[in-house]
Amino acid sequence: MTRHGARLLAFVAAFVLLLGEAQAQQREILVPGDVQLAVMIKTTLIAFNHANATGNYAVLRELASPRFRQTNTPARLGEIFQKQRNRSIDLSPIVVLQPKLLGPARIDKRGLLRLEGFFPSQPEQVYFTLAFEVVGDKWQLFALGVHTAPPKSAVSGADALANVESQAALSGATVRAKVGKR
Repeated sequence: MTRHGARLLAFVAAFVLLLGEAQAQQREILVPGDVQLAVMIKTTLIAFNHANATGNYAVLRELASPRFRQTNTPARLGEIFQKQRNRSIDLSPIVVLQPKLLGPARIDKRGLLRLEGFFPSQPEQVYFTLAFEVVGDKWQLFALGVHTAPPKSAVSGADALANVESQAALSGATVRAKVGKR
């Protein structure tokens, strides 16, 4: 191999190393900023609210990750949330409120973005636990848990979130009380 060929080979090897490092940094999963988190929380819960209002869970399902869709058909989601739909739960007041996280948003060991918090709504607060996974370059819903309770009943929010956490799964979770009637 000539000197020129050796230099070219060394340059290509260095370039490949740098490119590999850049790609690894791009694959690093980062917690979104506060504005993006608020958008993710609100749009997910409003999609859930619309699905309950119409009885059509197809859009909620299609907005979710492939693993969520594999586990849940629109009909299955309709069965899961039938009680809430029959009770005419209305979560729409959350669109004018800011979510309050009960802890920092975090990436768990499976690479899922975990969010737990509430909306300070009246007469009941809306507690949520959500998990999102990266699909391509976008966060998509992986798990959903929602619970409402009067503000006095959840002094620290821990009990309400424990209830939501026990219900959250790939298949979704139930809303246990109403924020308002439709």
